[in-house]
Parts: sequence; structure tokens; C-alpha cells
Amino acid sequence: MKTRITILTAVLMLFVLSNVNSAQNIKVGGGLTFASEISNIGIHANGIYKIDETWEASPTLTYFLEKDYLSWFTIDVNAHYIFSKNDGLTAYGLAGLNMTFWSFDFETEVPNFGFGGVSLDASGTDIGINIGGGARKEISEKMELVGEIKYVLGGANNFAIKAGVVFSL
Repeated sequence: MKTRITILTAVLMLFVLSNVNSAQNIKVGGGLTFASEISNIGIHANGIYKIDETWEASPTLTYFLEKDYLSWFTIDVNAHYIFSKNDGLTAYGLAGLNMTFWSFDFETEVPNFGFGGVSLDASGTDIGINIGGGARKEISEKMELVGEIKYVLGGANNFAIKAGVVFSL
């Protein structure tokens, strides 16, 4: 048991020490997202981790404003493949996983029928695959504008457009 803990600790230390300078490889930011399925705007927060010169990992959380008694929240984990990087403009393709959490909550009073009202509610989770592309334009040494388009294939099929800003740490 002690040997396993020692090996695990050594591997963890190597991982941490190899990533001491990784802050320069991390970007965080946020912005707005439009989803076609619900025709609504959401607010997103995202990160970008540079794996190497060609690959990045990008998690995103998006909360969509409630509309027509429907709420959406999504979690995306995407891989970016950078195919062009010139003059402060980075273009990439993306693919990844999407989890969409939704809820529907409707309540109304029904007058003249002798009871208080009607309440309908439902919720669920849909899993899908993201496919799309995006670009970042450097504005300053630490800030970039971001634009993305993607299609989610799966339970929550929808087309999404995302615009925002990221900051290098």
C-alpha cells in the first residue's frame, strides 16, 4: 500500500512540476451564445488550455435565459485543432461532447373551476456531439476576441453561435 501511495505521489509531483509554467497556456473568458433550438441567448464562461502548437482543450458552461417556461444549461468539452495562425488570428476546427440540462415549469390559475390551478413540470438531460469551428483575434498581449459556430448532434440538436473574449493568465 505504501508503495502505491509513493508512486502515486511521485506521478502527481511530476505532473505538477511539469505544469509550473502552464499558466501561460491557459485562457479564461466569457460572452454570449445564441442557440437555434430555443431561439434564445445564453451567457457562457469558458477556458482554453493549450496542449501543444496544434491542439487545445476547451470546457464551456452556458446558462440560457428562461424563455417560454423553459430553462437550459449546457456543459461542453471540446478539442480545438488549430489549422491557421497568422497575424494575431487563430482559426480552428472543434469537436467534443455536449451535455444539455433542461427544465420546463408552467403554473397557471384556472378560474371558475373550483380548484387552484394547473402545474406542469418536466426536466431532462441530453447528451450530444459538438462539431464546428471558430477563430480568435488578438486585441492585446493578454486579450483576444472569440467567435465560434457549432452544431450539436444528439438529443438537443441545435445550431449555436458564440461570441466573447478570453484573457491569458
